[in-house]
Amino acid sequence: MRTNLTNSLRTQLRLWIAFLFLTSLIPNMPAEIIFQDSFTGAVAGAAANFEATLTPLVSEVGCHVEMGPPPAGATAPRMRSSNADGGYFGYSRIGPWVENCVFTGLGDDVANAYINPFVITNAPAQPTNTFTLGLYNTSGSGGPPTTLSSAYLQTGDQLVFFNALTGVIFDQATVTNVNLPYVSVDHPVAGIVNGTYETNTLVYNNSLNADAVYLNNQFSNSRIHGIYCRADNMLIAHNSVTGMGLSAISAFPALDLASPNSFVPTNVVIMDNVLSDCSYSWEAINNNTSRPDAEPAYSLIELHQTAYNTDYVTNTFGISGIRILNNAFLNWRVVPLTLRNISDFHVIGNYFGPPITNDDLIPLGDDWVADLWVDDYSSMTFSGNVNATTISDNLAIAEDDYYTTIPNAFQNLTSPSLSLNLLSPPNINAVISWSSPAPGFVLQQASAISTSATAWTTVTNAPCILGISNSVTLPQKSGTIKVFYRAIQR
Repeated sequence: MRTNLTNSLRTQLRLWIAFLFLTSLIPNMPAEIIFQDSFTGAVAGAAANFEATLTPLVSEVGCHVEMGPPPAGATAPRMRSSNADGGYFGYSRIGPWVENCVFTGLGDDVANAYINPFVITNAPAQPTNTFTLGLYNTSGSGGPPTTLSSAYLQTGDQLVFFNALTGVIFDQATVTNVNLPYVSVDHPVAGIVNGTYETNTLVYNNSLNADAVYLNNQFSNSRIHGIYCRADNMLIAHNSVTGMGLSAISAFPALDLASPNSFVPTNVVIMDNVLSDCSYSWEAINNNTSRPDAEPAYSLIELHQTAYNTDYVTNTFGISGIRILNNAFLNWRVVPLTLRNISDFHVIGNYFGPPITNDDLIPLGDDWVADLWVDDYSSMTFSGNVNATTISDNLAIAEDDYYTTIPNAFQNLTSPSLSLNLLSPPNINAVISWSSPAPGFVLQQASAISTSATAWTTVTNAPCILGISNSVTLPQKSGTIKVFYRAIQR
């Protein structure tokens, strides 16, 4: 890892030192962690590139994980940059905040904010407001819980009591006292089951794993998911996610305790992202819409509660408060958007481009734009999107395996008008802007106006997207006489 001490980083380090002093006054309070301006990939990484647990705030800013050069004597380039996640952050009270990072060629998820449950380890007389807790063991098929530290629980935390065998949430309570392994809550709780680890009553701390931000990142060509959004109160905006083995953005499941990732999100804004060309794994290709009981890994965005068995889940964790706004779905396989067991969700102003058609895997006639299962349709808004897929609007959306037509779900795409502003000094930059749903057009330039497609080259600078507003800033070379710009549909 190489760290450059920029002025911004020096300022943050001073704040970090002040934060360390303040947190030293608070027992068992971990300090903030900032990863900034770091580069890895000169050699292959054996595990997660950045990892933190139980931090009040963890940040990745301007970090790069990219393919390093081949080792001495190698006859081929490296296949991947590391063997695990770009950021693997558990039980954060605030965060993570991931901004301006470039991660490519990872052997696992690119961004993962996760939380695991606690296990009630005694058999208290019931109802009771005091019980003992351990941390659920995800190694192998369960096992004895591990010991909790006080950082996992604080007075005022909100706990949810969960029966993992049935999926039912049967109580919620507020922590009033922590004297580990004993925890007290604000009212007696009945129905606690003391089984053998996996069958115990499980407890989630809803005050952990909140307020994550993924902003202005470029994630590409990695083995599993791009962003695993299993945190509450999230913002996922202005990212480019492409080339994932599974989905670009994913949240699942509450009922898969074999993996160290059990949680589902609420209050998530997914906006102004460009998601493309994912779902190359075996699961993504084979778990098609004829298998609604399996992970919809073929979707660029997949939000759902179960991995297998059924999608009909009631009385359990709810994926809710989801806003999917002004994103571009490009070069997708089967279905770009799959939403299951969700309430209060809004899909507005997105651009759905054409699917992959040259892989000979799934006939285009089996493709949909949105696959919705067991959702609260009364709280859904699906409007103002652009269907540029060649799939007719009446065959574009399925609810519980049946085609449906939603009024105003789609709008026509109209060609935008470009505007140009010059900014100077000290550097002369041309800022080209246009309005279109998110983003349905790319910018091209030429030295002369021409009807020949070969005369125009696509501008590689990614647009800054804000709703339906797109802008690209291009440095202008000294002595340039003429440059022409146009927008062409993706």
